Amino acid sequence: MTPGSTVPVSLTFKNTGTTTWAPSGGYLLGSPDPANGTTWEVSVVALPSTVEPGSSVTFSFRVRAPGTPGTYDFEWQIRKSGPAFFGARSAKVFVKVQS
Repeated sequence: MTPGSTVPVSLTFKNTGTTTWAPSGGYLLGSPDPANGTTWEVSVVALPSTVEPGSSVTFSFRVRAPGTPGTYDFEWQIRKSGPAFFGARSAKVFVKVQS
């Protein structure tokens, strides 16, 4: 990516637990490393719909590359209101930002 550029991202997560995830229940997608960091100008993404146990949900959003060249971690995880992340994280991707 070039510094400051934006790209669309889609990440899919499966609810493998026994509790339904609902937008009104405070479930979000967040960046766990660094926790709730704004490296990508986005720190949380709203849950787009209710997710029953055994079902999956896809989060689609845009991220902006940092303004300083370097290699940055890109990793996401589900969380419930507050800083409590849970479940599996997305695959960690190392994104190179260069001019």
